[in-house]
Amino acid sequence: MSMHIDIVPSPLVLRARDGESPRRVIYVRMQLTESIAQAKVVLKTNGRIADAAERRLRAGRHTLALRVPEPEAAADCELEIFRGGETAYRFAFRLEPAKPWTLFLMHQSHFDIGYTDLQREIYMLQKKNLDQVLEYIADTKDAPEGGRFK
Repeated sequence: MSMHIDIVPSPLVLRARDGESPRRVIYVRMQLTESIAQAKVVLKTNGRIADAAERRLRAGRHTLALRVPEPEAAADCELEIFRGGETAYRFAFRLEPAKPWTLFLMHQSHFDIGYTDLQREIYMLQKKNLDQVLEYIADTKDAPEGGRFK
C-alpha cells in the first residue's frame, strides 16, 4: 500500500469549550492508493495521546482534523496510523507554539487604512465609536420600546 501524508498545523489556537485548555488543530492530509477498512489515526504530543480518530478510509484523498493542546514550547509529536491493529505509518515531527495574534474586530467592512489615516488612529476612532454605541444602549435600556437603541 502506498500512502502520502502531509501534516499541516493550523496557525491559530482555539478554545472550544469554557475551561478547556487552548487547542491547536493539526490537519492530516492523506492520499491513499488503497482503502483501509478500519483505520485508527493517533496523534501524540510528548509521548501522550492528544487525539485519535477511527474510520474507514477509502482509496483517494482524506483530511482529518485532530486537536492537540497548544504547547508552551516546541513539542515532539508523533502521528501513527494503524491498519488491522498493526502500524501502517508512523511520522515524527515538532510542533512549534503558534505566534500570538491580536485580532481587531471592527463594525464596518471597509477602511482605507493609510489613506484616510494611520492604522492606530483608525483603531482609536472606531473604538471610540463602539464605546459610544454601547454607552447609548445602556442609557436607553429602560426607555419605552420605541426609544431604545437597537
